[in-house]
Amino acid sequence: MQPPNLMSKTHKELFDIIVGLYSRQLHDEALQGAELLLKQYPLYANTQNILSAIYSELGEFCRAWEHCKKGLILSPDAKENYNTTASILAKKNQLNAAVLFHNRALTLSPNYKQSLYNLGTILQSLGKFDQAITCYKSALKLDSNYQLARYFLGLALSEQGDHQKSALIFENLDFKDSKTRLVEELYFTASQQRFISEYKKLLQLGVSNSIIGALGCHAQVKFKQNLPNTFCNDPFRFIRHYKFVQSGKEQANLVTEVRRYLALPSTELRNQPLVSNGWQTAGNLFLGTEPFVIDIKKRILTAVSEYRNIFGKSNEGFIKNWPNNFHLKGWIIGMTTGGFLDAHIHKDSWISGSVYLSVPNKNNNNDGNLVLSIDGGDYPKEGEKFPETVIEVRTGDICIFPSSLFHYTTPIHTSEERLVLAFDIKIE
Repeated sequence: MQPPNLMSKTHKELFDIIVGLYSRQLHDEALQGAELLLKQYPLYANTQNILSAIYSELGEFCRAWEHCKKGLILSPDAKENYNTTASILAKKNQLNAAVLFHNRALTLSPNYKQSLYNLGTILQSLGKFDQAITCYKSALKLDSNYQLARYFLGLALSEQGDHQKSALIFENLDFKDSKTRLVEELYFTASQQRFISEYKKLLQLGVSNSIIGALGCHAQVKFKQNLPNTFCNDPFRFIRHYKFVQSGKEQANLVTEVRRYLALPSTELRNQPLVSNGWQTAGNLFLGTEPFVIDIKKRILTAVSEYRNIFGKSNEGFIKNWPNNFHLKGWIIGMTTGGFLDAHIHKDSWISGSVYLSVPNKNNNNDGNLVLSIDGGDYPKEGEKFPETVIEVRTGDICIFPSSLFHYTTPIHTSEERLVLAFDIKIE
């Protein structure tokens, strides 16, 4: 038998076909081919590696993990196995463990651009922007045409407020929503004339997303002129706030399950500069398999479906162009005395919302409330006043709104902890 890491021509041909199917996101077909390959070549590490990657994309993390372990046993010095293992760990919200596996891959191969890029995205999701930027730049030194690395470098620079450098990156990139990102950076750096010109070009192309929605509403006030908006002209009309968890017993059980989840060693927190005197969980809560996660996910998706039906006759772009393929992302935010959340939007989302798991008793009428606004994110104001509305939230409430609305919370003035499950509908 040939050594496990050497591919015969027949194996390579089959393997390349499977990788091609996987790259085109034909995961079911790729899985069929990979299972056939496994029967013929059970001791090839790269067969285990591609199987783990496919199962990960299909959401079958237990199977993915089993193939990862087999691949590492068969070839403990293969950088690809560590990269795939790290990717699976990241999808399971085990971000710090994923960092360790990427570091192992880079120890074996310092110029492995895939792990440099993937490590950067994990560090960025953990709020470690400086380290993420270093990873992206290293990947780009190895491959100046690495579009993913360049795109995420632009995002990280923007997060740090370096709008000039971010604009330069997006101006020379035609990838994903880079043109929208460029227009947002121009709002900070360019003249009114150029910004409006580039903004209208995007609208003529039919671009509709939450960034367009936010920019259009904000610029309309700032520049004192009517601007078309392909996402949502009047986002305040599309706020839904109501009681989500009806009974006190159900609410208490939910909070108990959430606190149990937070106490798990596998539950990780991320650095979130927007949160003061508080914390935020890392990754996507809804990748979890805990019963309370499955239940609350189902209920939120039902609430989102009802939201769409209620506003279904609207001509606003975000309703008319409701995405066919989307997924739900969620995370938990906790705050204590003096805690608050700065104004921001969720730029790669369609609909955003919050379930209020535990809201402390208010020492004054505005304690810990949700504020929805046209302004935020350090968008340039130039002395203008922007409309906003205050939502008085209570334990058990839900609030859903277009992702183009900036939102923040007022500080709480009590020692009790405020717990919120935030969520987004994200386009596939």
